[in-house]
Amino acid sequence: MRNSCAPARASTILASLPTEAHNEALDSIHAALVASKEKILAANTRDVERIAADESTSPEAYALESRLDLSQQAIQHINHYGSHHTNAILTADESEAEAFMARVDSAGVYWNASTRVVDGRRYGFGTEVV
Repeated sequence: MRNSCAPARASTILASLPTEAHNEALDSIHAALVASKEKILAANTRDVERIAADESTSPEAYALESRLDLSQQAIQHINHYGSHHTNAILTADESEAEAFMARVDSAGVYWNASTRVVDGRRYGFGTEVV
């Protein structure tokens, strides 16, 4: 099993880097993700198909499926349980992104962007909302 704290530690380290090093690291991450795009999308498709075929109702299975498969049910889940502050979709499919942005009820809805760009000042809250 992977160390679930590793991403948080990596994020903390990345945030503490000088701007130039931070940007270089982000560029490297971007390049690695782009290079692995087909592999990542194929794995996501396999995961969605596996979960859909499984009669399991575990919360973990639903959470994974709802994040990989944009459906009306997933959007309803976001609108019911979400903060209505910020949400984002990561997809190369423009029509899927447009549908998500039109149907999700949040103050900020983004396509292929981090929700961390909203640091609170935009909505008059403190930075603690990030």
